[in-house]
Amino acid sequence: MSPAYALLQITGPATEPGFFFWLVMTLVKLIAVFTVYMLGAALLTLAERKISAWMQDRHGPNRVGKGWLQPIADGVKNFVKEETYPDAANLPLFILAPVISFIPALVVWAVIPFAAPWGSPWGVVEMVLAPLPIGFLFILAISSLGVYGIVLAGWSSNNKYALLGGLRSSAQMISYEIALGMSTIPEAIS
Repeated sequence: MSPAYALLQITGPATEPGFFFWLVMTLVKLIAVFTVYMLGAALLTLAERKISAWMQDRHGPNRVGKGWLQPIADGVKNFVKEETYPDAANLPLFILAPVISFIPALVVWAVIPFAAPWGSPWGVVEMVLAPLPIGFLFILAISSLGVYGIVLAGWSSNNKYALLGGLRSSAQMISYEIALGMSTIPEAIS
């Protein structure tokens, strides 16, 4: 008996071998979505920097691996940089604000199907993390939660200009969300 299956027998209700397969496949899908998301952000940042350098007729990121390893160098630099915070900031909320903006953006990817279901010898693997029948409404609802992170970032810094900027950005995001939500009405009617 494998140790993983023995662990499933110890845990209780999840005693089926299909549960272990489902758990492994879910973890693989989570890691794949997170990796694609983070690599996409890194490569799009690199593309933005290279295109901006080309438009401004200057050298862009071209040192680390001819520029292609620049996202890795940026990541290492971010880990070794000193964290500075405003003196009067509400520190727990100031740290929590980017997390509140990032998590809804990542959770939205959970309901996007990337392929047709795959039939394996151990069962059917859905190519979506959370197959919801109302996935589009879930995307609209969860993506609107990112506004709270922006407002919280402005408020927690204890700076009136940051607060005004956060409120202005959140008003802009809400106005875009209204138009996005209203654009789904013709599809719901038909």
